[in-house]
Amino acid sequence: MVHVLVLAAAACGTASVQQPWLYAPVLDRGPADWGTVVGSDGKPLYPTCGAGAAQSPVNIAGAAADVNLKPLAVNYTAWRRYTVRNTQRAIELLPGGQEDAFLVDHNHHGARFNLTKIEFHSPSEHALGGGLTDLEMQLHHHVAPHHADKSAAHEVVVVSVLFKAGAAPNREFGFFSDLPGLPSAGFAHYEHPTHDLHVNEKVNPAAAAPFDYGAVAQAQGRYYTYTGSLTTPPCQEGVGWYVMQDVGVLSTQQLADIRKALGFDDELAHAALHGAVDLPPYTLFGNNRPLQKKHKRAVRASTACADRMPHAHDDDDTSERLSIAGCVMGSLALVVLLSMVLGTQAPAPHAHSQ
Repeated sequence: MVHVLVLAAAACGTASVQQPWLYAPVLDRGPADWGTVVGSDGKPLYPTCGAGAAQSPVNIAGAAADVNLKPLAVNYTAWRRYTVRNTQRAIELLPGGQEDAFLVDHNHHGARFNLTKIEFHSPSEHALGGGLTDLEMQLHHHVAPHHADKSAAHEVVVVSVLFKAGAAPNREFGFFSDLPGLPSAGFAHYEHPTHDLHVNEKVNPAAAAPFDYGAVAQAQGRYYTYTGSLTTPPCQEGVGWYVMQDVGVLSTQQLADIRKALGFDDELAHAALHGAVDLPPYTLFGNNRPLQKKHKRAVRASTACADRMPHAHDDDDTSERLSIAGCVMGSLALVVLLSMVLGTQAPAPHAHSQ
């Protein structure tokens, strides 16, 4: 059953769904057991989660620089109408149906991938140098039907941006303050193994402030990339991951808002840590899958420093020229700066300097 409420000119809804898998490591349904969870027919529902050799997330460390990787080419327009969905496993943003947002992957024959949803996990799923950050924003893309023949490598591409909490709020994340206003539907601070999940939705009206996710993702040009999987069942492999190298910032309050919306009680966690309260074994304080083994998979780091963010309509040659031009200008600026500091004259660039 779906209940529809009208609150502050926003439509909200609640629906229940079964939960055959959990984030909490209990009842043989936690992350370590996703691959062996069986359905009504006695067969594993998500065998790839356990048997797959290219799973995500991973720890990113010692990534090899690859000068051949091209900047991401995107057509990201701010969403004026979108749905905020709390699945009690993640906060998701779904486009309102009118947005034309996509990514063109010039590293894979210029295949187009349409943006289908944005997902938030806290703490982060990917680690940098062994350490998790406070939040991860994942932009999920699926290959456009008329481009499927171009993308033999991937059907799904995920662009990921990591964040840490700081003092200053991130202006693009204003909607975080509204998340606790979603109907709670009996949310608790744990995944109760015998209860169905409650999916809550809230439609952002067209007149409200748009979410300019592109300003968050496009501002950071360099990335790490590898081939992995979805981080939730069915753990489909063959996913192209682009994890931005720069870590963004959001305020401590914004982080608290999204964690509260997910039902995580950080004050309770602090009390439990100091022995002030006993918690049930299925208490949950994060919606991140544990790190997976790389199995000799290579993680590469882009070095492109385009002087403007390439557009999705740019061809391969244009993307490469942007990358070279940006790196040339950056190198010359560095030489000039050093010359001013050292009191020497900057050498004139060669005609074919790169």
